[in-house]
Amino acid sequence: MTKKFVLIITLGLNAIYALGQSVYMHEAQQDAEESGATGISGIFTLIVFFGIVYVISALWSSKKDKKSSSSQLQDEFDEGLYWEEKEQERAELKMMESQIEEELDIPIAFNNADLSPIHITENEFKQQKKEHEDFVNSFVKEQEEKFFPIGSIEDALKNVSSNPIVDLGLSVKWSNKNIGATDIFDIGYKFRWGTFDYIENYDREKLAEYYAIPFDDAIGSCEEDISGNEIFDAATKFSKGELRTPTKKECEELIDRCKWEYVEVDKYKGFIVTGPSGASIYLPLSFSSFVNCMYIVMMSVDEAYMTSTPVIKQKSQTDEMLDIEGWSYRMSIVNNNHKTESFTKRIDSFSKKHRFSPIRGVCQ
Repeated sequence: MTKKFVLIITLGLNAIYALGQSVYMHEAQQDAEESGATGISGIFTLIVFFGIVYVISALWSSKKDKKSSSSQLQDEFDEGLYWEEKEQERAELKMMESQIEEELDIPIAFNNADLSPIHITENEFKQQKKEHEDFVNSFVKEQEEKFFPIGSIEDALKNVSSNPIVDLGLSVKWSNKNIGATDIFDIGYKFRWGTFDYIENYDREKLAEYYAIPFDDAIGSCEEDISGNEIFDAATKFSKGELRTPTKKECEELIDRCKWEYVEVDKYKGFIVTGPSGASIYLPLSFSSFVNCMYIVMMSVDEAYMTSTPVIKQKSQTDEMLDIEGWSYRMSIVNNNHKTESFTKRIDSFSKKHRFSPIRGVCQ
């Protein structure tokens, strides 16, 4: 309101001033004509008048611009402060929600009688979960001690040959331990087919990490037997040419022509394989266990020993996995229905990329 009042007064004064100047100039002109003076003084007076008007206008415009700029900066400052306060409020609200969630009851089950929810706090749930896991681990250990005889594995394997290379009476001689193993009871290294990539201490819980190891597609598409090949055969590489990975046919011969006797002593589980010559080797197996919903310990005792023979894709096959990753044969030894009294020994095929297997070397 004050701005409009000042503007009206200023314009009114300018108008009165202009009218006064007009009257003055008219009278001055008449006096000049009467006195014989020229119009130069009138022109000068007109220039002075318009100069004064311009200066007043410029000063007013400059004051208005400064005020507008100051108002804009103030608005920007207020807006930034507003969003800063909002962000702080949001963070405080999130912290409060987190604290509330820890104290809130959450349903973990339902009553069988009336289907009403059974509640428990999150902290209580975590504590009960830990107690349950501790109980399961203790239960599994107790059951395993009952199942598995405790004794000396050396006594159980006293008839197994201690020679590095064992003649079982087959077409090839077999090594008495796996590649990378410290002794005959050790699984040793687990290799990926056609590469020197290996896992020293294999953990089934880390499969995603193992699968992430880069794999050459050229190896996946390879359809040549790699036994004895220094570029692709890990057994040949690690034994410095003394051993090689057995072929599919040589593993079939080990299964069909030998006697297999399962041995289970404490943590050691595997097979004594006795050939036509009467000599024996020991093949260790991997072991894991878990408790099912009926609180029965389920045992997995198995291993898949690598062969050097790839699976050759037939013309009729359209499996994309065979094209990209490729497959190879393994000598698979698996307990049936989680029972160590029953095993299956056969030649299976597995993905070259996704399977890491131990190698038992052979030589002529």
